[in-house]
Amino acid sequence: MKTIILNLTLLFCFVSFQSSSQSTYKYEIKGEIKGLKNDTLYLNIMSANTAKLEKTLIAASNDKFSYKGQADKPVMVWAQTTAKRGDNGNFTFFIEEGKIKIDGSNDDLTHVQVIGTPNNNDYSYVNSRMNSYYDKIKIHQKKLKEVGDSSTAAYKAEFKQIAFLYDSIYIFQNEYVANHPNSLASGMLLMLIADKMPVQKLEEYYLNLGENVKKLSILSKMPVKIEGKKRSVIGSPAPDFIMKDVNGKNITLSDYRGRYVLLDFWASWCVPCRQDNPNVKAAYEKFKDKNFTIIGVSVDENGESWKKAIEKDQLPWIHISDLQKPNPVAILYGVQPIPDNFLISPEGKIIERGLHGNEVEKVLAGYLK
Repeated sequence: MKTIILNLTLLFCFVSFQSSSQSTYKYEIKGEIKGLKNDTLYLNIMSANTAKLEKTLIAASNDKFSYKGQADKPVMVWAQTTAKRGDNGNFTFFIEEGKIKIDGSNDDLTHVQVIGTPNNNDYSYVNSRMNSYYDKIKIHQKKLKEVGDSSTAAYKAEFKQIAFLYDSIYIFQNEYVANHPNSLASGMLLMLIADKMPVQKLEEYYLNLGENVKKLSILSKMPVKIEGKKRSVIGSPAPDFIMKDVNGKNITLSDYRGRYVLLDFWASWCVPCRQDNPNVKAAYEKFKDKNFTIIGVSVDENGESWKKAIEKDQLPWIHISDLQKPNPVAILYGVQPIPDNFLISPEGKIIERGLHGNEVEKVLAGYLK
């Protein structure tokens, strides 16, 4: 079972949606974060009009704070306390019409509760359910570490329980999206699970969403993503493309027909990608003389950073990018997020997707005996 752990608040930290009404509304933020003292609540707000990140600072006094403002549409906010900035301490909420109440602890910002307005009430419920699962997972992960020996029954029992909890999260996410098509939380959850579900189910859920939910900026590329996923399902012909490599030479996928090709999507700034590079490299070294090659597709925008990462990680295969956002090959294959990859057969068909860790080498061993 492959598991991808994603922090919901991080994934959706810069989200806004277009409102059909341009009238201005008033909002009030009031709350208490224990341990904040006289520090500052740091709000990162994505402007729907300019797509420019705006920052608002709210000074606290003895843990308490308040702020009043006006806006012309609801927006999503990624909030930190200045003491926790850079330490992954954050929470998310909507700025929308009404009184927004925030309550929590500076020691654990992921469990901060934000209520008082419809979208925040929905989102608070979703976060509460998600956190209840993740809290249990942490307990079992601790027990797993304490057991240590993966061959024991105790270890296997803990591992099985963790897998069950992750499955429970996925079931909850699916059920919420299916049963609450007009909730903005459904739009965010759909983006979170989009890469885990069959494209037919993804399209069904997306089309069932209310128009207000589809206006979430995080879903603005979902129709394109769905079409990309349709083109790149396992068993379908791999979409052809032409893109320049690091030396400016045109690379065409179809020129490698007759060989197994791992189309590997990554970026220099992507930590999981960089962590996976040694595994990909090990597979390349083992099978490069057995009718196999790799084409790395970078979604970098900075050419210097891209080339330095290739050199530092010592990646000897073909690397291509147009250094533009979004990358057209990533769009073509419906890739988001990274890392992601596709194994393409000598006949030009997609035969595997999303191989990570030692899966690359294991899967290749089955084809390249």
